[in-house]
Amino acid sequence: MNDLRRSQWLDLASLDLRKDAAGKRRKRWPLVLAVAVVLVVTPFAGWYLVPRAPAGVVIVDKTVPHLDRREHLRLMWWLTHVRVPTAAGTWWDEKLDYVGYNPDSSRGLLLDDATLTSARLAYLADAYGVYTADVNTSGPAALARSTPIFAGVQLDEARALAAFRARGGAVVAEFNVLESPTAGTEAGAILEQLLGAHYLGWLGRAYDNLASDDEVPPWMRAQWQRRHRTPWNFSGPGYVLFSEKEDRIAVILREQFEGPHPLTVEIDRPDDPLMRGASGGGGYRYWISGIAPTDSGVTLASFAFHVDTAARAMLAREGFPLRFPAIVRRTTGPLAAYIAADVSDAPVTPPYVQRTVLLDWWRAWRVTGAVGEDGDLDFFWRVVAPVWDATLRLSAPGRR
Repeated sequence: MNDLRRSQWLDLASLDLRKDAAGKRRKRWPLVLAVAVVLVVTPFAGWYLVPRAPAGVVIVDKTVPHLDRREHLRLMWWLTHVRVPTAAGTWWDEKLDYVGYNPDSSRGLLLDDATLTSARLAYLADAYGVYTADVNTSGPAALARSTPIFAGVQLDEARALAAFRARGGAVVAEFNVLESPTAGTEAGAILEQLLGAHYLGWLGRAYDNLASDDEVPPWMRAQWQRRHRTPWNFSGPGYVLFSEKEDRIAVILREQFEGPHPLTVEIDRPDDPLMRGASGGGGYRYWISGIAPTDSGVTLASFAFHVDTAARAMLAREGFPLRFPAIVRRTTGPLAAYIAADVSDAPVTPPYVQRTVLLDWWRAWRVTGAVGEDGDLDFFWRVVAPVWDATLRLSAPGRR
């Protein structure tokens, strides 16, 4: 074969190979497209195919001063996400499916035995309440103290919850239920015994800007000036801890933070059924309260401050600990637990795309170790979601 024929033969062979490769690629495209469609559609279609979980959850929220209903919004998002329906068999509507204050009608509904008859879990999202100043502000709550309109857990409600648990029901509550205005009342004493947690009378909160008049209330500034005899000249991010019973207040400034998270949640009892799947080390930035387990309670997770020597000295002088309980559980009987954080509220916006399956691992991985708003979501996936999952499991009939 001369050189010309050999070249022509090689060109034809190469053309045939390219045609074969192109043909194979064309044949693979439908398969690739089909796989892509399945991967995209499955998380959405799968949500409708997963069987519904048992109903029987009652949500209590008295802190609904405005139409956003933010204090129970994330909890309802989660219940629909994991396919737990309401008692009526519908998916959760934040406007309707709770016991508490209704800003549309400006009326409140109290929890009673009849509401709990067919329930398996009573979840108290917030009981701080609505006050006269709240109705005159467009923000989440008024900064000035005013007269309560509908606030606190009432004695009959506490008795109904105690009777409900005696029948085998589970009770879980979070900030602000044991705190003001329920603290110090007979209803508060019943709840503390019921949940295995005692409120110590102090609170704390992270602020994005300590100089903001829209964030920091005037009474907090006055308490600082009265206690320390110096003006409130703070700015930037920080934490404020203060006592509701005594004249004690401490401020931790941004420059005193050590590490990306000045306050983290650490798991003390990872083998407890309520904490399985939860992981520590993530940051938390919102309301906290000082609690301690009663003789019938045990600490499952703790808050821990990571601050410099000056901040540690400030906390010690004012009588605030560096590490304190975040989640306390009653040790005997049906599930009863207290979360000393505003977990149904912060952040206000729930995670994206509610009605899906198989995506939670990606959502959690995406925000692992994050700070800021994504750090709030990191805390949600590290701690809140596993605890809520465990709460649903442990509130099933025959479980503890």
